[in-house]
Amino acid sequence: MKAKTWMGVALVLIAFALIPAISFADTSDTVTCSAIFTQLGITVSPATYDFGYGTASQVVNTTDGYFTVNNTGNKAGEITISASGNDNWQLGTTPDNNQAVMKAKGGDLTDWTLINSDATLYSSLDGNNTSGHFDLLFQFPSSTNVYTTQHFTVTLTIAEA
Repeated sequence: MKAKTWMGVALVLIAFALIPAISFADTSDTVTCSAIFTQLGITVSPATYDFGYGTASQVVNTTDGYFTVNNTGNKAGEITISASGNDNWQLGTTPDNNQAVMKAKGGDLTDWTLINSDATLYSSLDGNNTSGHFDLLFQFPSSTNVYTTQHFTVTLTIAEA
């Protein structure tokens, strides 16, 4: 009987010794969340360019990535480019009477590309002041009855990539 008692006491002591070694799983945990508001923005430099004087159907263009587009936002963006004519000279696909041609090259545009409608200059330009470069080509009308300085607008737009 003494052996059974000692064995019982030993088992109780062993059980109490193991209690601190037993650990229980956490019953809760946390997740840290964060968010940032998307900011889109671009700048272009230089802001003006003068193609100068030209003759019928003459082509003039910038070279070596003359223009710089800078993504000032905090996220990558798709940059599109387009150009518009004015009341005297329209933009078209080929030079004609009072119709000029405007093209761009650079970024995703590896060849001279018409920009009389939206063209994707950069499908994804990283944010945080990442820069890209492009050039413009202008082809004078084949004929005209307007001999004063004509102004054209080239618009670059950024959208979330």
